[in-house]
Amino acid sequence: MGDEGGIRERVAGGGRRRRFVRAVTELAVIVVGVLIALTADAWYERRSDRELESALIRDLLVEFRANEEALRNDIRANETSYAAAEAATELFARPLTDLVMDSLASLRQTFGALPRYDPGTGVLSGIIGGGQLALIDDGVLRGELAGWMDQVEALKLNYEGLTSTALVFVQVWSAPMTPRTAASAQMLWAQHLFLRRFMLDELDDLHGSTVALIESLEAAASG
Repeated sequence: MGDEGGIRERVAGGGRRRRFVRAVTELAVIVVGVLIALTADAWYERRSDRELESALIRDLLVEFRANEEALRNDIRANETSYAAAEAATELFARPLTDLVMDSLASLRQTFGALPRYDPGTGVLSGIIGGGQLALIDDGVLRGELAGWMDQVEALKLNYEGLTSTALVFVQVWSAPMTPRTAASAQMLWAQHLFLRRFMLDELDDLHGSTVALIESLEAAASG
């Protein structure tokens, strides 16, 4: 009787162990399955992000190459315009009686030649505005893109200042010419020339940044 009871206990104990092992095995299979699924999801998400990043970089390259060409043309136009404005300075060396409307017409021609650089920023603005800048994996490249937009915004503000000084100058020059108005006009003209030179320097800096960005984008596209 005792032997029979012992056998039953051993059988029952063995059954419990088998059920425990089976439960642990099933749990392990579930955990491994979940980990595999999570890993697969993460891999797929990263692959999707990289594919989108590649597409964004290609679009940015097209935009920046077009901007670089437009910027070179704009720099040439602004250099010509600045030379004309600088040459017009000799008008102030004339006697006051010679500062007539013909002189104003000559100066107004230089105002009409204020080439403005309007870059295409549709792709970059869309990336920044849409919160996709983080998809650019290279942190240095992200910084360059954001910095380039800051340069463009600063250039726009300086152009507005340049236009404002030109308008004020025309108002002063249109008034009856006296020694006082002539002195005011000369001072405004000197300020206008300074802003033009400053804007040219900024255009050169922006061109350098644009070329550097194209090189970085090309490296990212091939990497």
